[in-house]
Amino acid sequence: MPNTLDPECLLCREKIITNEAIFNCGSIRPDDTKRKEIEQLEISCLYGSLPPPGAPTQYASEELHGFISSKKQGCLFEAVGCKFQGLKLEIQGHQSISTLQHMDLLLEKIIPSKEVSPLRSCYARNLVSREKGKFENQLPRSLSHLGKMGRTIHLPEEHCKAMEALESKISKVEVKVADVEEKMAQVCEKVEDCSVKMKAFVQDSEPQNHRSCNLVDSKVRACPRFCSGAYPDFSGPVEIAHNGIYIWKIPNFSIRKQEALNGTRECLESNAFYTSQYGYKMVIQLYLNGDQLVRGNYISMHIRLLKGDFDALVQWPLKAKVDLLILNQKQQEHSILRRFVPDLTAPWGRRPMGNANVPAGISRFVSLEEFQGRCQEFVCDDVLFVKVEAELDQM
Repeated sequence: MPNTLDPECLLCREKIITNEAIFNCGSIRPDDTKRKEIEQLEISCLYGSLPPPGAPTQYASEELHGFISSKKQGCLFEAVGCKFQGLKLEIQGHQSISTLQHMDLLLEKIIPSKEVSPLRSCYARNLVSREKGKFENQLPRSLSHLGKMGRTIHLPEEHCKAMEALESKISKVEVKVADVEEKMAQVCEKVEDCSVKMKAFVQDSEPQNHRSCNLVDSKVRACPRFCSGAYPDFSGPVEIAHNGIYIWKIPNFSIRKQEALNGTRECLESNAFYTSQYGYKMVIQLYLNGDQLVRGNYISMHIRLLKGDFDALVQWPLKAKVDLLILNQKQQEHSILRRFVPDLTAPWGRRPMGNANVPAGISRFVSLEEFQGRCQEFVCDDVLFVKVEAELDQM
């Protein structure tokens, strides 16, 4: 029969129940001699400090019993996924060095994972990293409070508000990033569409541009009078006719003729000359393939009045008749002669206000067929001569 006066454990106060005979003597008395020997020993505890020597042997509590217990415990953040287990000191060390890991577990619990674009994830990671830094110094101070609250984790109110603000910011950033991505997709689509249209436009417009250039070139060539009037160049030497007669020498005639046929130089222009020492200043224009009215059929010849030094001393408009000749170098009496009678109402014969007046003359001076038939009479040693004779009595 068990003894009613069973001994108790000095640490946990639990009854020691046994059928051994040694414990059935009614009560157990501690050995005072052994106790004194034990109290005099110096013992260093691995799990904390023990009662000082001489303290009551009954010094024990539930806290000390749990502190030195060999049973492993789980981390306070086990509820959010931390799998660490260890003794109480190990748990404290783990919590002090794993703040960021525990923060990650909390964020994963609060913000459900979902598939996001790389750009949106980058924004979220940067924002979370900044908020982690804010909480890093605050969480260790709160661990003691969390320990008292048991395994169920309740964040302080200020942390909850911060996490809600963080979640709100992340949501706003995700919305903005999605909007930017949508706009970028639209821009890329428009750029690609414009590129396709540009390529098609270039392919379609290239032949049209070529035709337009040819048309403009033909129009420019078709109005040599206008071009000559718009851009006059009379910087060459100025000569003086003798007794109203001026002879113009044209060398390299074959080259000049070919230039006229090709359209590279349709109009030849003489040096500027005065009809007399104090007379009118003018130039002669020769179209070896004809001007725009008779191109390809006739040779044309025109007179153009220039602004001279003695314009204030001569009569205006010009009334003098001017004889134009292509000289026959073998028999001058058989030269081709045409007389130009000025139109007194036309603007070409008035006093020049600018550098030069609009030219005027004879478009059908001589047919190309006739000139080619007698070319050997007019061109010798590849040189052609043109003669101008003005009636001085009418000046």
